[in-house]
Amino acid sequence: MMHLLVIALLSPIWAGIIHNVTSLQEVQDSGDSYPTLLPYNTSVNPFHSKRVIFVLSHGVEDHEVYYIHQYFTSRGAQVSFGCPGNFSEVVLSDFFKPTYKVRCDVSISSPDIGIQLSKFDAIYIPGGVPSSTAVRTEKAFVSALWNFVMNPANKDKLVAIICSGNEVLIDSGLLNEFAPIVGSPASWIPLEKGYEALFKPASNYKGMDPVYRAIPYPSNGQRSHVVLGKNPDASQDFVVAIGNTWTRSNEVVPPAGSGVPLNLKNGKYISSQFFILNSMDEIPYIYDPIPIIKPRFTTDSKVAIAISSGAHSAQVVALNYYFTQAGAQVTFICPSWVPPYKDGKVFLHTSPPARVTHVAECQTGFNVLPKDEFDVIIVPGGLFSTGGVLRNDYELVTGLSRVSGAVLMIGDAGLVLIPIRRGIGAEIQPIPEIERDLVDAGFKMLRGSEPSTIIEPNLVYINDWVTWFSGQKSNFFKNKKT
Repeated sequence: MMHLLVIALLSPIWAGIIHNVTSLQEVQDSGDSYPTLLPYNTSVNPFHSKRVIFVLSHGVEDHEVYYIHQYFTSRGAQVSFGCPGNFSEVVLSDFFKPTYKVRCDVSISSPDIGIQLSKFDAIYIPGGVPSSTAVRTEKAFVSALWNFVMNPANKDKLVAIICSGNEVLIDSGLLNEFAPIVGSPASWIPLEKGYEALFKPASNYKGMDPVYRAIPYPSNGQRSHVVLGKNPDASQDFVVAIGNTWTRSNEVVPPAGSGVPLNLKNGKYISSQFFILNSMDEIPYIYDPIPIIKPRFTTDSKVAIAISSGAHSAQVVALNYYFTQAGAQVTFICPSWVPPYKDGKVFLHTSPPARVTHVAECQTGFNVLPKDEFDVIIVPGGLFSTGGVLRNDYELVTGLSRVSGAVLMIGDAGLVLIPIRRGIGAEIQPIPEIERDLVDAGFKMLRGSEPSTIIEPNLVYINDWVTWFSGQKSNFFKNKKT
C-alpha cells in the first residue's frame, strides 16, 4: 500500500515530492560536533559498586547517552537502561538519524517503579525531545522521581539531567524546588512557562545564558544530590559537576584538546551495551500505517505543509496525498536554512521516532510567511520537528502569527501555539504529550470526544487527524472549484 501511495504522490504536478528511504546511508546526520574527550579521572573508581539507571526512549540524543555512559562506567559504575512501556530496546539518534540501539532493563511505566528506582544509586535523564517527552509524561515515573529526590534516605544518591531532559522537572513538580536551572535552549518555552505557572520569574531558566553550562545542587541532608546540564556542548562541565558533587572527586574541565578519548572506532562508540545500527533491518519495527484518506471535496487552494526533519511520516504522506487528490497545490515549507544547507531534504519518521521512512523535498523556507499567501497552512506532528525545531523557529512563529489563511495544527504541533500566542486562554483538547505545556502557557482544557478544537475562526487544533480529515467537507477550504 505504501509503495502505491508514494507513486500516486509523484504523478500530479502540484504534489509535494516524497521518496521512500530504504537505507540508513540515505539519511543525513545533523552535522553537529560535540566533545570527544572526557575529563581526567582523578580518583580510583570513585563510582565503584554504584548502580546508575539511564532513563530514555526512542529519539534520545546519542551523544548524551554514550558520552555519559563512558564517564560513569570508566569510574566503576554499572549502568542499566529504563524505558517507557513494554519496549525491549530503544533507538538512539544523532538528532534525527538513527545511530544505536540499547536494550531496556527496567520499565519506567511499571506501577512499582518507585521500588525499582530505590535499588539504584543514581538516575540519569538525557535529552532528545521525543525521548524526554516520553519520559516526562510517564506519570508513575515522574511521581517516583519526586520521591527519589525528596527522600532524606537518598541524601547520598544522585539525579543528573541534561538538555531537554530538564523538562521532566515540570511534570515531576521538582521545578518548584530548584532555581536557577539550565537546560537545552530548545526547551526555553516549556521551562519559562513552567516557572510562570508557579508564579516565579521565567528568568530562573538560564538555558540562553552562555555562562551557565551545568548547575550542581549538592545534597542538603534532606534530599539527593541534583546536577543539571545544558546540552551536549556542555558535556565536560556536566560530568565534572557530577563527579565533584556526588563523590568529591576534584575533577576539572581539561584544557582544549586534552582529556581522555572516548572509546570510538570509525566515529562509533564501542561498548557491549550499545548496538551500532548499520541498516534499517536492525531498527525495531514500529507499526505506523499510512492511511489513504480520500477527500470529499475539490479545491484549487494553495496548501503549505510546514515541516522539519523528524516530522511524522504517516501524517505528511497522507496529507500530501489528500490535498493533491482534491486538486490543491501542495508545497512543503521548512526552516530557511534547510534548502541551501541540507539540499532541501527533510527526513520523516515513524511515531515513536525509531525509523526514518521517507524524505520530503523542500525548496521553500519559512521566510515566505506571510508574504506568499497560502490558503491553508498545516503543521503536522512529530516531536523532533515540532519540539526540537519548529516551536523555536522565529520565521515560522512570526509568520503564523500574521497569516490570513487557515492554519491547522496536528497533535504535538500544538506546541507551536505557545510562541505564536494565538488562542491563549482558549479551551483546547490536546494529546497528552503536550497538555502540561499548554496549561502552563494559559490554555484551558476542553474535555470531550471531538477530533478537533476551533481556537479562532481560521485556526484549528486537530488531535484526531484521521477522523477529522476523513469527515471534512469542502466548506472549510477556500477557492473551491465549482
